Amino acid sequence: MAPRTPRITTGFDQSYACSTCDTENLDFDQDLNERDWTCSACGHPVLIALADDAGNTALVVRYQAQHLEPGDYIYQEHDLDGGVLRVMGSNKAMGKGNKWYLGLQGFGSMTVEPDRYFNRVP
Repeated sequence: MAPRTPRITTGFDQSYACSTCDTENLDFDQDLNERDWTCSACGHPVLIALADDAGNTALVVRYQAQHLEPGDYIYQEHDLDGGVLRVMGSNKAMGKGNKWYLGLQGFGSMTVEPDRYFNRVP
């Protein structure tokens, strides 16, 4: 069985850019590796411009839960109106099998798959 591709909502993605290649408006199908949200040319993470229906915008990089660190700021999926959440704790969830624990300031905590992607503020 092939490993599953972790999903994240992309309906609010406006554009993709690679600061390493200095390339803007990457084509989703040809220039972007959706499995790990990196530039197909150089392999570095891409910058993603988001915009919601209320006119809120943000620039993010997609990171897996297991790669988030205390002090990082994230958006919940595409909830730009809710503001950013500060990661207070990030570690393997004890006694939860293959799960990852995230402690989020002002939100509480959540237990997710380690490979779940989040929109991290660069």
